[in-house]
Amino acid sequence: MAAIRSMQLLRGGEIITSPYTFSATPAAILFMGYQPVFADVDRQTFCLDPASIARVVGPDTVALMPVDLFGRLADYDRIRQMFPHLPIIQDACQAVGATKDWLRGKVAVWSLNGGKNIPAGEGGMVLTNDDRAAMRARLFVSHAENFEKQARESGYGKNVGINGRLNEITACVAYHGMLDLPKNNRIRRLLADELWRQLKHRSDIEIPSPGEIQHHALYVYPLRVKNTIGAKSFVERMKRLGVEVGRGYITPTLDKYAALPAGRVPLDMARVLSEHELCLLSQVRPPATKADMAYLATCIEAALDGVIPKKLRALGFVAESVF
Repeated sequence: MAAIRSMQLLRGGEIITSPYTFSATPAAILFMGYQPVFADVDRQTFCLDPASIARVVGPDTVALMPVDLFGRLADYDRIRQMFPHLPIIQDACQAVGATKDWLRGKVAVWSLNGGKNIPAGEGGMVLTNDDRAAMRARLFVSHAENFEKQARESGYGKNVGINGRLNEITACVAYHGMLDLPKNNRIRRLLADELWRQLKHRSDIEIPSPGEIQHHALYVYPLRVKNTIGAKSFVERMKRLGVEVGRGYITPTLDKYAALPAGRVPLDMARVLSEHELCLLSQVRPPATKADMAYLATCIEAALDGVIPKKLRALGFVAESVF
């Protein structure tokens, strides 16, 4: 919300965003008095498809809010090329530290949730290289009081805000998490490389290649099931093997905002990913090891094939009881 407030957008306008995201993204748009409008996503990146954005941009569009999903950046170069007149609010909550260039929009948002790349517990950060936007964000999260004198002297006028500040302990944890971020993201990429090496021979799944993850924060590891069993059955089999697997966002997001005139184009690709293909693994991160990736690969192959290999049978897994 602070990022949106910092932009000084025309009130009541529309902000185009992704349907394939946690519901907090469109909720922030709505809370700040704007209308969320969904465009479809790209099948390879899972992020907003610029061609779909073009189909929903209208006279009431005041900004774009791409979501860097699962650790991968949206196609900002193409988005800026196609829509140079529209400001970009970068929802980078899942792509913290994906590249050294942390800011791709006018403002960006990072999450400090306990499961994110900087796990500080809760809270977040607004990033910008615009001094005026930074001041408006500070005013909003500090009751518009702590910086009121500077704001008056700089001509910001009257402001109101909320208590959205980080407490000191969380801020301290986040600071040290930022120091560890490059190392931890590097470990995530090494683990992802190992998992790819173990599974690269499989033609019935799609996983990130070593080339793809060079600019990927790997908040979670996306795996697309092409096997005829489908993603739902794959997830059920993995859970029976003791491996938790997530599925994605589109159904809860759209259900929550179904009453809003939030979509003008078919969200075909988002639905295909959510309902049929995409699975999310949260195990590809520290403190996991290469041995853990080998075990994870074994479980993935067992779930795809419906066959329990010897190394899992030795641990007590029986095909009849699992599948």
